[in-house]
Amino acid sequence: MRDLSEFHRRASELLHHLGFDMPVPASDQDVISLAIDQRFTVHLGCIDDDHWFIQADLGIAVIDDPTTQLAWALRGNQLAASPWLPVAALDTNDHLVCWLRLPVQGNDLPTVVAAFDMLVASAERLLEPATPLRRHDSPAPPYRQTP
Repeated sequence: MRDLSEFHRRASELLHHLGFDMPVPASDQDVISLAIDQRFTVHLGCIDDDHWFIQADLGIAVIDDPTTQLAWALRGNQLAASPWLPVAALDTNDHLVCWLRLPVQGNDLPTVVAAFDMLVASAERLLEPATPLRRHDSPAPPYRQTP
């Protein structure tokens, strides 16, 4: 069994900072999930000893105009100067997801919070296709714990 303590520490710090109460995870728990404003679910997960991910599951992709919504999603996958680039994708269940991969070591809390904010902002833009994706817009999303 691999040691998940560093992942648990990173996830706990982030969730505590965001105002979420997090019970102590089981020693083998490699994914932690939370709801964001009842609009989508965010999963924090351990990939291996060196990396973890943050993924926003936006639900089943219902695409009224695939050329528009998919173009916006793909346009957001361009190279950027920022240290993280949330990637939009369809998972194996045809859910539209937005994810990014982070190193377990070398990130302080402000860095992890900035990555989380970037992911949530990207996910929210994908849920609102009337708003064009703009790389320079990164408003801090509102957080609140959902029951």
